[in-house]
Amino acid sequence: SEKKSTEKVSIPVPRSKFSSGRMSASFTSTALTPFTQHELALLSDDEIRERRYRRMLKTGKKAYLRMHTNRGDLNLQLDCDMAPRTCHSFLLLCARGYYDNVVFHRLIMSFMIQGGDPKGTGHGGECAWGGKMKDEFHPKLKHKDRGILSMANSGPDTNGSQFFITFGECSHLDNIHCVFGRLVGGMEVLNRLELVKVDMKTKRPNKEILIKNVSIFSNPFDDDESEEQEIIRKKQEKVEEERK
Repeated sequence: SEKKSTEKVSIPVPRSKFSSGRMSASFTSTALTPFTQHELALLSDDEIRERRYRRMLKTGKKAYLRMHTNRGDLNLQLDCDMAPRTCHSFLLLCARGYYDNVVFHRLIMSFMIQGGDPKGTGHGGECAWGGKMKDEFHPKLKHKDRGILSMANSGPDTNGSQFFITFGECSHLDNIHCVFGRLVGGMEVLNRLELVKVDMKTKRPNKEILIKNVSIFSNPFDDDESEEQEIIRKKQEKVEEERK
């Protein structure tokens, strides 16, 4: 369901942790249900997507992409089998070039770096289908390490395009912000980003950190769509054979 909000998308800072300056260094780098075109026509777009997400939860499949920044590349793994809706929206936005030339507008050492707002203010952005997405939590996805990829929001069910990558363990964000992936390459780049000086009031980097573009190497939703169409084709062929 679409929600309009003028609130700034933000992530609460763990005050005790931030004041101490501590940083965690612990990080370790189908069954398909067929349905016919006629049945598809009777379903809404949301219903079709939800059927795909239920299938994806059973696949164990991940997506892999590379975020090219002006400070180096970040390689990301997306947990499509545990947060399919969130991952699908993120992948669609990446494929559309939504994040091209978008800055990381907020950085807090020992905590996280936040970006994904095309306005660059922390007030903008929407999910791949417009508006906001509902929350999607999985018991195995926690803010337990450095390099965790999670959604920024301004409250429950207000996920748009903004995301953040952690600089350490942030368990106070569990079941508040939706984890959907992690850094699997480019930790040295993340280390450099954390050291960029910021405006002490706004936490905006003094020197621009820019997402130039994103390269997608593996997208299981593309595979799922191809498999789905093949199942529909074979089912239609079988029906036609039975009619002869």
